[in-house]
Amino acid sequence: MAKKGNPTQYEQLSGSVMWYTNSPDTKTGYGRQIDQLVSRMTRHGIRTAVHCNYGKEGEIGKYKTKHGDVTLYPKSYTGYSVDMTPVHYKHFTLNRDEPSMLMTLYDTWVLHQNKKLDELDIHSWTPIDHSSVPLEVASWIRKPNVKAIAMAPDGQRQMGRLGVEAPYIPHTIDTKVYKPGHKIDGVKPREFFQLKDDDFIFGMVAANKANSGLVHRKAYAENIMAFGVHVKKYPNSYLYIHAEPSRALNGFDLPRLLKVNNIPEDNVIFPDNVRLRYGFSDKEMAAIYEGMDFLLGPSYGEGFQVPLIEAMSVGTRTIASSWTAPQDLISDTSYAIAGQLFWDEHQGAYYQVPNVGSVVNAMEEAYNAPRGRCETSIEWAKQFDIEKVWMDKWLPYFKEHLTK
Repeated sequence: MAKKGNPTQYEQLSGSVMWYTNSPDTKTGYGRQIDQLVSRMTRHGIRTAVHCNYGKEGEIGKYKTKHGDVTLYPKSYTGYSVDMTPVHYKHFTLNRDEPSMLMTLYDTWVLHQNKKLDELDIHSWTPIDHSSVPLEVASWIRKPNVKAIAMAPDGQRQMGRLGVEAPYIPHTIDTKVYKPGHKIDGVKPREFFQLKDDDFIFGMVAANKANSGLVHRKAYAENIMAFGVHVKKYPNSYLYIHAEPSRALNGFDLPRLLKVNNIPEDNVIFPDNVRLRYGFSDKEMAAIYEGMDFLLGPSYGEGFQVPLIEAMSVGTRTIASSWTAPQDLISDTSYAIAGQLFWDEHQGAYYQVPNVGSVVNAMEEAYNAPRGRCETSIEWAKQFDIEKVWMDKWLPYFKEHLTK
């Protein structure tokens, strides 16, 4: 690569790549990941498209990056839009005398819905959010036409036990944005929460979407129960929940759950609901994380869990699960809690349920630990910077596979 700074001097690749995932202009987890990727793909000359299973409807559109436009194919009439993925891919690569790739960033079990995908070579950046590989995920990554990519070391290990060799390429953040020092609404983060300096605040950044009325992968019931125990002993502790509080997204009724656990309303903070739906910017999210003393992140299982590295990038330590992806994502200054295996009949695999007592103990240790910015966490999070991961992992991957 030539000198850094001028995009035209970056090594240029030849080929076309279409992703099946969320639209890059949405503020979902997948949307933010693909936004970071497509801007660098176009920077290096890769002709790029996204088949949007969320965030784009009606007609083919364009997503502008600094280095060129990305073609956006709309979702279809089916739930996950996989019926149109081969059609869009054929349209995007038609009459192109160049190497091409079809890539996926989504739960791979949905891809079984279209048998025509078996006719294409596919690269699947695969989330494994259970403590064992779900049956349909295992079936997908074992297909002869599929090349799996692990997004976490645990996923790579689990795939390896199935005989699937997959490179590890993590999810990323932009550390030029996710860094300490941002304000929100013109004030410092603690002022935004309207808390005193000696108040203690845990934060949850987790979508309130449930697999069913019984199971919530983000462990809201367990985390809220643990906070209910904690706040009785430490009444100057607060819980910020960055999520839709109602069941609008098929999640849990969080105000009811808080009430059942006898948690005072004054000790819980929700963001403005309309603003939440419009989406907070990355700088605003960085400020929110910095305002927390600890991120509360135990769950039943994670394919990655970007909020952990977002929080650590601004110096906020975390409480997380000691299984699936989180076990390898947190620095040694954070707390990893224990859990119990729990069978997920729907996907044919095991989750783990966070042990409430273990979460309570971690919260007490966190409360009594030295406070302030954690430089160790900031340094740890730098390994997930998008530019580093792109140059070290993604660019070599595309150079290897975009060949005739």
